[in-house]
Amino acid sequence: MYDAVVIGGGVAGCTFSSKLSEKGFKTLLIERKEKEKSGDKICGDGIGKDVISNLKTHFNIALSGNTIVHETEGAVVYSPMLKKVHFDSKWFLVSRPLFGKDLISSAEGNGAEILDNTLCTGLLLENNKVTGVRTKTKNYRARLVVDATGPFPLIKKCLPDNKYIPKTAGIFDSAVSYREIVSLKKPIEDKSHLHIYFNLEDIPMGYFWIFPKDNNTVNVGVGNLNTKNPVDIFKKYVKKLNLEIKSVKSAGGGIIPVRRPAPSFVLDNFMLIGDSASQCSPLHGGGIGNTIKASIVASDKAVSALENDGLSLKELWGYNSEYMHQHGYRSAREELTKLFVVGLGNEKLEFLFDAGLMNSIKQKGMAKLGFSSIVPMLIKQPVLGKSVFDYGKRAKAVEEHYQSYPETPDSFEKWLKKDNELFEQAKKVYGVK
Repeated sequence: MYDAVVIGGGVAGCTFSSKLSEKGFKTLLIERKEKEKSGDKICGDGIGKDVISNLKTHFNIALSGNTIVHETEGAVVYSPMLKKVHFDSKWFLVSRPLFGKDLISSAEGNGAEILDNTLCTGLLLENNKVTGVRTKTKNYRARLVVDATGPFPLIKKCLPDNKYIPKTAGIFDSAVSYREIVSLKKPIEDKSHLHIYFNLEDIPMGYFWIFPKDNNTVNVGVGNLNTKNPVDIFKKYVKKLNLEIKSVKSAGGGIIPVRRPAPSFVLDNFMLIGDSASQCSPLHGGGIGNTIKASIVASDKAVSALENDGLSLKELWGYNSEYMHQHGYRSAREELTKLFVVGLGNEKLEFLFDAGLMNSIKQKGMAKLGFSSIVPMLIKQPVLGKSVFDYGKRAKAVEEHYQSYPETPDSFEKWLKKDNELFEQAKKVYGVK
């Protein structure tokens, strides 16, 4: 019997396992790939300063010397007509394989048992409660089971019927991505920034990116709603932006959850973390930073629950409420922003760049735009100006709703009903079907 079985050796699974094993709990980490390849992920490879500090402060994980390969000063966001807005915020580009190796080595170093090359095929259930996991060769019992497998709902589909954790996702809840790590024949002009390109006709609900790494190497990719082939978009933008590829070092595609957080991350003896819990950014798809923040909350709550032998839904509920109050409201607001932007179309999006609104967003954030910020739009495009003003009110309502996430499961259904209403109304208003 283990104290915890964690399924998935990515960022969520490794950080969570590292904390629990460091605290003396018998922890099994199951990873479907070989341990040495656990970091081979389709990813933009960018992390913020907060990731580095949170890994060190909360999990005592220091990145090895070769993991960070490039440092940028910020990001440049491009309109459909290639107008630029600069965002100043340091980003670090990592070697994803080495980053993954740092994480799984930390978990193992702290005492977690690593079971690699193993696919988890289901859950053990007794009296409608999770009691362990199944693999092709053996079953493993545990006081607590953690799903950190990513966006595919293999484990969630095995859960007992419940009103807290959805087992499936909607069409707007995920995006498809394709990326290549390539060596260019000539370097890009600006290696000090990430480059992000928006075009709602070519890339619905997504963007094309160029993230510089070491030497002439760049991480190039696209993520979009799963209505268009990302490989076709990728080829179009490589040609459009005159990227001369010398060689391809790595290529592949994947699924990204791009919705607000799952309404609950817990059941009796069970937790979700990371992509399994839809804790990526719905707006830009970044997941490492949010996942680590979630793992901080989840591991702290799990340690306390295991120490007190209290692993019921009610006793684990603090993970839900604390994450929603501290971080979840931002992700929910980002989903609203995504719906608003997708409903605009290229012409109106271009106008937002021309009217200087993107600079106001850079300074204040989309949800905090004041009346003075939209005056130019009210004069030139009154319908758009009113729409932006309406967005601001909806964003405030969404934030207040997530700040009022219930402290206990008792009023969850009432909260969830209102949550669904807020976003269904927004979809109708913004014309997103």
